[in-house]
Amino acid sequence: MKKNSYKFLFTSDLHGNRYYYDLLLNIVKEERTDYLLFGGDLLPSVSSSNSYFEMLYAQKEFAKEYFIPFVLFLENELPNLNIYYIPGNFDFKFPFFYLKEKNNKRFMELSFRITFIDDNHFLFGYPFVPPTPFRPKDYEKLDDKNRSFPSQKIPSYITKSDKLIPVMPEELLKNNRGTIKDDLFGWHIKTSWEAGIGIFHSPPYETYLDRIDGSIPCGSRAVTEFIIKNQPSITLHGHIHESIAITKRFSQRIGKTLCMNPGQKIFGFHYITFEFPPLDMIELHIVS
Repeated sequence: MKKNSYKFLFTSDLHGNRYYYDLLLNIVKEERTDYLLFGGDLLPSVSSSNSYFEMLYAQKEFAKEYFIPFVLFLENELPNLNIYYIPGNFDFKFPFFYLKEKNNKRFMELSFRITFIDDNHFLFGYPFVPPTPFRPKDYEKLDDKNRSFPSQKIPSYITKSDKLIPVMPEELLKNNRGTIKDDLFGWHIKTSWEAGIGIFHSPPYETYLDRIDGSIPCGSRAVTEFIIKNQPSITLHGHIHESIAITKRFSQRIGKTLCMNPGQKIFGFHYITFEFPPLDMIELHIVS
């Protein structure tokens, strides 16, 4: 018999923090969650020497030695749990090959994909963020061709197969990639976006969810425009850890859409739970 409503747990930006993952393991088991959703930046983003080559190696090892066993354990313990994720801007693309090998109906990367919750509702995901000052560039694109972006560090890096490739970031961003706006507004589906829950690593621009120090907005204008036009039921975001500490808000409505970003690593491990459909029992949890 199909359930009338499902319990969701969303978190983001764990950056390979095993203490947070261990907390999450127990939380998911206690909550009897139906859907565990990750909003990007799953893998370690630092190394002992601050070398990006070491960071790629650390991400590969974490994906293979920790994250996949983490998923397998939850799948075995909780046969009704579904785990979906997108990468973030600090996740190099190559280690995700290890995760994609494990992809199945219950564990899946949602980048540019949809998966149905029931006959009428679905999840979808999009990983790219507007350009940042940081060096990893696998998941960065211009918001649109007319937007400026912060000064870039040379070299920056992308992955190709299992290699880290130095790149000139401005050339990469301006000439070799499309835009977030092109991606989102070129994405056509056979049903209405209003029935969807979207996972975006970037929060929408100029909201309670995208503020860095100085209350400066740095989300995606294209994501905002997509939400305004298409009005998905819910959008879930990460990327900007500190916004919740600045605005004291983890959610904001854009039209009918409820947008949420739990933040991370400010006061402890952050996650959001809710039930859907219908949308109910929305809570932000902070575990010290």
